[in-house]
Amino acid sequence: MIMSARWLILADDLTGAADCAIAFAKHGLDAEVFWGEGKGGNAAVLSVDADSRRLPPCAAAARQLKAQTVHWRPGMRLYKKIDSTIRGQPAAELAAQLKALAAAGRAPLAVVSPAFPATGRSIIDGCVRVNDMPLEQTPLWARDHTYASASLREVLASADISAEVIPLSVMRTGIDAVLARMRKAERLGKGAVVCDSAAETDLRVAADASLKLSAAVWVGSAGLAAALAGLVAPRKPAAPPVATRSGAVLIVVGSLAE
Repeated sequence: MIMSARWLILADDLTGAADCAIAFAKHGLDAEVFWGEGKGGNAAVLSVDADSRRLPPCAAAARQLKAQTVHWRPGMRLYKKIDSTIRGQPAAELAAQLKALAAAGRAPLAVVSPAFPATGRSIIDGCVRVNDMPLEQTPLWARDHTYASASLREVLASADISAEVIPLSVMRTGIDAVLARMRKAERLGKGAVVCDSAAETDLRVAADASLKLSAAVWVGSAGLAAALAGLVAPRKPAAPPVATRSGAVLIVVGSLAE
């Protein structure tokens, strides 16, 4: 088991901030979710909704940087939560965040995999697929998309982030092979690696290999967050007792995305 450090999760909406925090909390780490001007305490996991999903690139990057400046501290691990169908402005945001971290003395490699196998999202040949269909051919893309294609290498290149794709064939060779490809990308001066993933075991390999890097920023959905949590958490607790209370409880859950 890999010893835990404090984590800062930066999301572009509240749903993302919550589901990534839950991924860590389910494995026994105390997690807090914040939005607006709220500031985190001493929890092992601080998850922040920067509310940048609907902003244009420059404004979205500025919003994310502000949240990063307020909450990030040396020694923290940074997880950038992005939409599994790459809505919003993840490339512009990540470029600004990597630049800020490099200026502070860290030049981390971005480990990118927004795959979420539990919801049918996978990364094959560096491209997002939904239920084995190219994202560009789905109603999700027709309704809402930011980029010209769902190729993550092209998405990152739009913000001048050079990336190498680690194909599924290498991912399934094992942790050592994946780590070697990540370190090669670092030596070549790449800003990111895109890890193909079609199953939770692929995400776990990506997580395990990347935790061995000297400096990394993780970029993904709740799928990669759960893989990391499973490696760094001290324990997986039993389900907490359900609190009883009088009176009615109203729960409203919704999304435009099916």
